[in-house]
Amino acid sequence: SYGLRGDDPPFSLLLQISLPGWYVWALLAPAVVFLALRWPLPDSWSRRLPLHLGASLVAAAIWIGLVIVVREALGLPGSTALSIVAVNGVAPAVLTYWGIALATFWYRAQIDGRARQVRAAELDAELSRARLQALTARLQPHFLFNTMHAISADLRSDPVRAERMLVDLADLLRFAVDAEGREVVALERELEFTRGYVALQRTRLEGRVEITFDVEASGSPGVPVLLLQPLVENAIEHGAARRAEQTRIAIRVQATADRIRVEIEDDGPGLPESFELERADGVGLATTLARLREHFGSEHRFEILARPDGGTRVLLDVPALEVPREGASP
Repeated sequence: SYGLRGDDPPFSLLLQISLPGWYVWALLAPAVVFLALRWPLPDSWSRRLPLHLGASLVAAAIWIGLVIVVREALGLPGSTALSIVAVNGVAPAVLTYWGIALATFWYRAQIDGRARQVRAAELDAELSRARLQALTARLQPHFLFNTMHAISADLRSDPVRAERMLVDLADLLRFAVDAEGREVVALERELEFTRGYVALQRTRLEGRVEITFDVEASGSPGVPVLLLQPLVENAIEHGAARRAEQTRIAIRVQATADRIRVEIEDDGPGLPESFELERADGVGLATTLARLREHFGSEHRFEILARPDGGTRVLLDVPALEVPREGASP
């Protein structure tokens, strides 16, 4: 308009004329955001689209009226006639309403999407935790049954040895009670339990097994509870317990703050030709394999191999876990 009259208005004057319209939108925007959150269009567009169309027209009418009032109050040049402002302002006002509403819809969709992702992750974690607890619960009665069966065999033939084994078993049960509901324990606690189990088996087998520990550990890494005991039990039951001569079992553990490597070697009769770890049907091995997958996914290595000079070698390499604080949820 100024250009058609040959005038050259200063830029500041153009801002003074146009900015009141945006000041008014600054007042109206919270109401538009509220309506967009109250009536989210993606949830039920057929019913809520007419509501927003009506609200956009009401917002345009309010905007037009406020702009006229502000321009007259500030004494700004330009027409303040209702008819002219309405013709020029309805379409931009409706578009501005929808711009604010669509931006709010998009923002809410982003927030809801992240919330769904978090909830899905929480549900996955809860499901994984339930599976791990169920797997651990399988190991405890399995270990207890095998141990009690071994003790019962000596109750009449060697009651003194059976009594010593019962004392060792009581110490192991204290560990099991302390670890109740836990999925992860410190490596030193797991080794303490395994050494107690080894002491019990030494008493039971009376010189038919020689078990050595070689541990190099730094920091305080955590491991799944009852991780080592089933592997040692497997070496004993399928090695020393099945032959009269002495069986040697070497347990080597190397641990850092990041990873834990375990090797268990025995010079027993070795693996059957048809052995496949994936098809292992024993409770100890099958459960250990399932727990490793739940805890570590593909970031672990677990192998049971025949040694070239006879016997079996178990190799386990897993990431170190964080040990829960006392009193914290497992």
